[in-house]
Amino acid sequence: MATVRALSLFSPIASAGAKEHADWLELKALLAADGDASFQDLVAELRRAGTLDGLSEGAALDERAEKSHALAEDAFAELDLRATMTGAGYPFSIDGQTVKRSKSIDFTSPYLFLLLLRRFGVSAGPRGVKGAGHFEELAEVASRHYLGGEAAGVRSYHFGFPRRTTQAGFEAALDDLCQMLGEGGGSRSRPSRRNQKDAKLDIVAWRPFLDGRTTKIIAFGQCAAGDNWDGKASELVPQQFMGMWLKAVRFAFNPVVFFFVPHTLDDEEWDSISMIGTTIPFDRCRIAGLLSASGLPGELSVRTARWSRYVLNRVSA
Repeated sequence: MATVRALSLFSPIASAGAKEHADWLELKALLAADGDASFQDLVAELRRAGTLDGLSEGAALDERAEKSHALAEDAFAELDLRATMTGAGYPFSIDGQTVKRSKSIDFTSPYLFLLLLRRFGVSAGPRGVKGAGHFEELAEVASRHYLGGEAAGVRSYHFGFPRRTTQAGFEAALDDLCQMLGEGGGSRSRPSRRNQKDAKLDIVAWRPFLDGRTTKIIAFGQCAAGDNWDGKASELVPQQFMGMWLKAVRFAFNPVVFFFVPHTLDDEEWDSISMIGTTIPFDRCRIAGLLSASGLPGELSVRTARWSRYVLNRVSA
């Protein structure tokens, strides 16, 4: 049996910023025997790493202390913001200058999965649970919740390749999707169609009317699990996709774009996505908040727990 290589908790550098430092604190709390990580833990780690940028080797101790404390304050402000934005889906509590996990880790937590996916990558999990594909399935459920949920008739389709629950081939999947949507006319024949996997489209979600007619809210979703997410935010253009691959060229009402990342986004990153046409960003907090409101379907919850438990057990502090 192959040896499973251990993962290491990253050491935060001073210039990485509040988001990275907050991730470190959350992971530290998950790994700590007492289940918490403190302001002083981060300060000590920043000093130990020797990356307090902007100060010379001979900087006075009080200058270095002031900078490390300021960085830790920013990290805890970020944690407070995450707790507010995620709501009941946030698996930690903030108590003054300490972030705490529950005594028993909830491995079914979408937030925990997204944190581990962000820090250790799509290939960190066990065989049989593909990190990227699982992320897409979580995004699909979050899309349905955002549009009103199954009680409101919202439907969705996992189009990203490889497809686990829908038609395997590009042509067959597109025909199937158009039939379910009741518009689009099916797959358009092009010489390059045989080489297509998903043409950048990962999920589709829509809210139909009882009359079954066209002109309804449709969302095209794209998921970017890696560090190069910012280069993908503008790749999915619904009008281009429809013009290239649909017989009907377009839907009666142009789809909006949902863009999913397992990261937490600062204001500048948020604007860089939201200003791309009709694109709505979904970051870690939004996804986890939506999924915690109604819970995960049973089988998806089981796979989430399996992936997160496996990854966290590989991490050494």
